[in-house]
Amino acid sequence: MNDTLQKLVNNPSWEDISGELATYRDHLKLLGAQAFQAEDPRLVERLTDQWREVEQVILAIKDTRNKIAKLAATAPSEVSNTPLTREERIEIISKSIDDALNLTDELFNMEIWDQSHTCQCKATVCELRSHLLQALSLELETTEIADALRDLKERFEEENPDIPFYGFSMRRQHPPEVWSQLAEAYRLMGVAAQSLDWVEAQKDLDEDAMRDLVISVSSVETWLYRLFGDYDLKVGDDQQRGFNARVRALSEGQFYVPWWNMDPSAKVETWQIAEAAKRLPQVFEATKEMPLNPEAKAVAAASEKDAEVSDVEDEAPSVSTK
Repeated sequence: MNDTLQKLVNNPSWEDISGELATYRDHLKLLGAQAFQAEDPRLVERLTDQWREVEQVILAIKDTRNKIAKLAATAPSEVSNTPLTREERIEIISKSIDDALNLTDELFNMEIWDQSHTCQCKATVCELRSHLLQALSLELETTEIADALRDLKERFEEENPDIPFYGFSMRRQHPPEVWSQLAEAYRLMGVAAQSLDWVEAQKDLDEDAMRDLVISVSSVETWLYRLFGDYDLKVGDDQQRGFNARVRALSEGQFYVPWWNMDPSAKVETWQIAEAAKRLPQVFEATKEMPLNPEAKAVAAASEKDAEVSDVEDEAPSVSTK
């Protein structure tokens, strides 16, 4: 992510200004309630109008910050102030295309697919769609990319005969950076699939660890959902909806998932969800290394002790009664 823009996104002044405005908004609410009790409808109306204006400013600040975060997510790295030459761009895109083609071969030849492989396939398709547009702009040969997309479509439909994927539709045209963000989200969806399978199979996982992992998983499916809306893609994804349902089943009555709050005054911005989603691989690996909760440890220790006693009894020599 571009360092300059990222520093701007993380500038504490955003929170300071929004916080001061929120305090003023709450004060207007209090004055409005007092005016209502005093039966002064004109004052109530004036205070309500001003409250709405302050609320709109708060939302505008959040929206501006989110737009800067989008720019930062797609901005080129500040490795050098010198623009890349055409030859350098060709070298970079050619290497990326080769990597995507190698992954295509792996997916096409894989004997058994699970949900994580379907996510990897979608990610590779989106990556190839981005590379295709960049290759065309550089006047590069695109036959291999077209062949790879056909291969992936064949294998995807073999594994998911009743589930279409919008990424295969060549009528759908989006900028390369949109395809790239979709690709990154789907790669993380593959980790989310593995994480959900793992956490649903655990019986002795610490409650806090389970909560943190499930919330992290939800950030991925929510990010993908937000990308659909933010770029007005007019698409949906059955896997995303399925993961959302599984997260709801795990969290219902247990804990709160912050990414789903759609209250305009408390809505989490897309860039924040994306940052959380990118941390899922680390959260998943750390959770798998965590010890069992205390109750599970006690049960496991008791079971182990019983097993040792049983082994000793089985190995004890029989005593003759003669």
